[in-house]
Amino acid sequence: MIDFLVCIHSGTQLLFGFSYHFTVKLNDKRLREIPQIVFKIQTLKYLYLNNNELKTLPENLGSLRNLEVLSIEGNGLMSLPSEISLLYKLRVLNISHNQLSHLPKELSKLVSIKQLFVSHNNIEEFPKALEGLETLENLNLDGNNLMTLPETMVSMKNLRQLNVDSNQILIFPKVLCYLPNLITLSISGNLIQSLPKDVKQQFLKILYLAPTFILENKKNSILQIGITTCSMLCKQMLL
Repeated sequence: MIDFLVCIHSGTQLLFGFSYHFTVKLNDKRLREIPQIVFKIQTLKYLYLNNNELKTLPENLGSLRNLEVLSIEGNGLMSLPSEISLLYKLRVLNISHNQLSHLPKELSKLVSIKQLFVSHNNIEEFPKALEGLETLENLNLDGNNLMTLPETMVSMKNLRQLNVDSNQILIFPKVLCYLPNLITLSISGNLIQSLPKDVKQQFLKILYLAPTFILENKKNSILQIGITTCSMLCKQMLL
């Protein structure tokens, strides 16, 4: 498959290549705004805008109704437009390494979303909009400022992988024990000292608390935990 690429060079727009499944790659172009020609590609499925200088996204982002993958990692975004809710076919959204402190409530309308990457932003409270993402399977909130996770996220019944490494979590969120499809949890780099007994009832296959010690439990589930708390946690998990 030949991708349809939009390249910016010396202030001119160069178009080349053609395919029925369009991909636009504009990584590392120092862009401060998205070229308007991008929004004329109604069959666009994959849009990559990583490592630019975007501070905002235009309202007509919602016109890309066939978009399935949107990656805007490594920009300076401080907010997302509410029109992002119009991307009904979006499966993957990568907004990591920006300056986001919140996510719009309209994000809950992304009915096809499977993977959401929001690592290394400035989020202090778990975005309520995420609780409505019933199709979400992989959520990455690594490197934010979360102190806890709300019990209401129990509604995220299809979540399979969750990464909340390097936040400010003090107590292991009990709600994580009641997500029926969660199999991989990464929660290292926080300040957690112990696990609730409910973890024994969880179907986790992989649990990361710190990258120093690997332990296999009786159900062949791999548990990776900090060596400083190993003695205490082993008793809880293997009894």
